[in-house]
Amino acid sequence: MKSIKKHIIIYIAITIIITVSICFYLINNLSLVNAEKQQGFKLLSDKGKIIAKGKLPLKDTTVILDNRKVYIKITSKKSRGTFLLLHGWNLPATDWCDKTSICEKLLNKGFNIVSPDMGKSVYQGKNYFETRIEWRNYPTRMWLSDTLIPFLQKKYSLFLNNEKNYLVGLSTGARGVALVLLDFPDLFKGAAALSGD
Repeated sequence: MKSIKKHIIIYIAITIIITVSICFYLINNLSLVNAEKQQGFKLLSDKGKIIAKGKLPLKDTTVILDNRKVYIKITSKKSRGTFLLLHGWNLPATDWCDKTSICEKLLNKGFNIVSPDMGKSVYQGKNYFETRIEWRNYPTRMWLSDTLIPFLQKKYSLFLNNEKNYLVGLSTGARGVALVLLDFPDLFKGAAALSGD
């Protein structure tokens, strides 16, 4: 049993190192030129209607949205865009910042960070009659696409179309990355789906 735990810890450590490396690659290969800020923006899930921009929070904040915590870290530099970090199945959403240096490096490069608590989500499109009862309590892929991202666009001006936005997911979060990209093919400039299941 100890050998299995040791291998799992090594696997997780290697996966985190690879995740951080890919994120640094994405960051270092970005153009430093930002597009001019627009007065309004298109809210993709609202069928292209122009809505007013919200205001970026002045400091890190935690938002409760549909009884789920969403951790938001705001860069002190000029904002270049936002990273959406999706954790693995039943892992804490705060692990990205608490157990790696990725958040510090992203913030220093001018990126905001959003890390929603997805719990044991498997990023299904919706819940079906056959969906396991205990999984029905967790957010779905549609919660990310129809609720979270539009809310952050409208309320906090995050994930705007004219900024450089990226997705990173680990394990089941990697599945979420692939599925969210289907919903927002033009919103994200790049993604890293690591050890997806």
